[in-house]
Amino acid sequence: LALGKYREAYRVFRLSFVFMTIFGLTAFAIVFFGAGTIADAMRNPGARPALLAIAPALLLVPLMSVYRGYFQGMQEMLPTALSQLAEQVVRVACGLALAFFLLPRGLEIAAAGAAGGGSIGPIIGILVLLFIYFRRRNDLRKEIEEDPYTEKEPAGSILKTIAFVAIPITIGVSIQPIMNLGDTMLVMGRLQSAAGFSTAEAEDLFGALTGFAIPVINVPMALALSMALAIVPTIAAAKSREDRETLEKNIRLGLRTAMIIGVPCSFGLMCLSEPVMRLLFPLQVEGAVISSRCLFILSAGIVFLCVAQTMAGVLQGTGKV
Repeated sequence: LALGKYREAYRVFRLSFVFMTIFGLTAFAIVFFGAGTIADAMRNPGARPALLAIAPALLLVPLMSVYRGYFQGMQEMLPTALSQLAEQVVRVACGLALAFFLLPRGLEIAAAGAAGGGSIGPIIGILVLLFIYFRRRNDLRKEIEEDPYTEKEPAGSILKTIAFVAIPITIGVSIQPIMNLGDTMLVMGRLQSAAGFSTAEAEDLFGALTGFAIPVINVPMALALSMALAIVPTIAAAKSREDRETLEKNIRLGLRTAMIIGVPCSFGLMCLSEPVMRLLFPLQVEGAVISSRCLFILSAGIVFLCVAQTMAGVLQGTGKV
């Protein structure tokens, strides 16, 4: 896009759509048909209904990412923001409603209802993106028709380039879910086998970490991730035009913003870990006190993670995936 090759940019979008459709179908099949095996591996067989409920999201989220990526490549973050806002509002509302209405049928089914919100939200997110895309379609088509470049890069070469960029990024962003899965298997196992807690007690203690402390940590991390996402197309455009001044300016801006977010969040949450948890969870005082110790330890890493995410965005934008 920075070089005016609108037709080629649209081909990247279309090929990405096909690629992510295949990927989504594969991921959906693995989770949906392997839900029982996955739940048993996590030593939490009651999670099977929730895995079945969340599996359809694996069909929709990859397609959503293609539309968001296309708009982000045009340095338009508003479609991503609107779709994420709509998706999350619907996800939370539907998840809470389903959990409430399904609670009489048992905790496992209620948890599945809550997870089901994660499959309903992306439907709304995609609809928002489609609405914006079709409103912009005539403008996009006009740009493509006026594109003077007629040379086409082979589809295989485009997919190879996408894979070259996507695979390292995917490995990087997969570290956190893999660590979470490892924590679930390791911590739950040790609480039960080594510490002698029952499954219910172990789930309560593990919930203090994953249900109380980690969501609080994710708030500043979401801000830093947004900065990293926004900086990638800007850096990539400056790099392709060999505009070193704009490149350096945006790198400095990104790192400065990461520090502005990370430093106060790290020290603030460390100093106020227990008051913050008591404020956020006033009806669960015991859980808030236990989880505040987890929050104190986790908060030390926020500033480093903020800077790391921004630096990763800079490196991705310069092609150093």
